[in-house]
Amino acid sequence: MIAVAISVAVLALVATASGAVLYGRRLRIRRRALVSLKTGNAVSGVIIRGSGRWVVVADAMVHDRDASAPTPADGEIWIERANVDYVQAIGGDR
Repeated sequence: MIAVAISVAVLALVATASGAVLYGRRLRIRRRALVSLKTGNAVSGVIIRGSGRWVVVADAMVHDRDASAPTPADGEIWIERANVDYVQAIGGDR
């Protein structure tokens, strides 16, 4: 049991150090990120809203695991937080 707790703590530390934003924490807005979904797909773009129930991504590209290249999205993409696996910062500010 102690080994599991230590593993979780180390994993959280590594994820935080690598730029990932842990679920349940407030996301930094106006930050380019990759939002990985529980379906295995992902959305990259600029997070413009990240508190509450929704993560809103503008200037978005949809990364479908079955597609050969990402697809640009028109407008904003609203993602329910329950569908988010993890969020990783990938670049500079907007």
